[in-house]
Amino acid sequence: MNRPAFILTALLAAAAAPGADVTVSLGLAAAQDPSHLPCRTAELTIDYSGSIQGRVIRSARLRERQGGPTIVCALSVAPGSRGTVAVALPAWTQQQEYAVDLLSGDDDGSGVLAGASASILWPLETIQPGDFINPRAYEPWSEDLPTWPESLKRNVFLAAALTCIALAAALLLRRGVVRIAAIVAAAAGAVLALSVLLSTQQMVVQKQSRDGSVLALTCRRTATWQSSDSRLFPIYYSQRQMQDDTTVICAGKGIRLELHPNEVRLLRRPGPAAGSR
Repeated sequence: MNRPAFILTALLAAAAAPGADVTVSLGLAAAQDPSHLPCRTAELTIDYSGSIQGRVIRSARLRERQGGPTIVCALSVAPGSRGTVAVALPAWTQQQEYAVDLLSGDDDGSGVLAGASASILWPLETIQPGDFINPRAYEPWSEDLPTWPESLKRNVFLAAALTCIALAAALLLRRGVVRIAAIVAAAAGAVLALSVLLSTQQMVVQKQSRDGSVLALTCRRTATWQSSDSRLFPIYYSQRQMQDDTTVICAGKGIRLELHPNEVRLLRRPGPAAGSR
């Protein structure tokens, strides 16, 4: 690349990204929204007033350094301005540091315009680690994992056996074209039969506690579960589970998480305490 082109590219890149011209801060909101419980209401402030050019920031993506869900909140902050948005955050320790990505769009997959860190210091009376990491909450659900019905296992075995017989018979055909067509047909039939058999089973099983405050999710095979209720928040069995969590909560839009077989995931609905089963 020649020098003029390199300079032009550098100028365009500087104009496209906020970079160091944006500062991000978190603070306790003066008015606490009860619908955010057990989370607490914080205020995310984005100061973009130090720049007169660049792209509009459409959303912010936050994740606590110790783990937990990724939280995305929509906003609109243009160069030369400043914006503040309320966001529900889990107060499981007094001081928390968040990695904050400023995005070009309003969903978690949008391009990152700039990255920053922001910390918040919660009042001691707001700290409730048991609301977020609670192994006892899992006890009523740990033995209630979905299994594949025996009838389905039997039918799958029979389908596999019949497919093997059909493939063996196809190999006895003399004409190559006919033999290949028969093998393809047998394989396609097996895939179709297995798809039909599996479609009769619910992949994700949802149950809830008697008072409706806890939603328990299990699955028969790895699946992505989504809900339009963005007020749901994970209850973790351990800090390790919290660290490895890939849940995404888009404020006002919904929640998305990945489920694995032989695993229970608990989500808490808004309210002061988790209910028993």
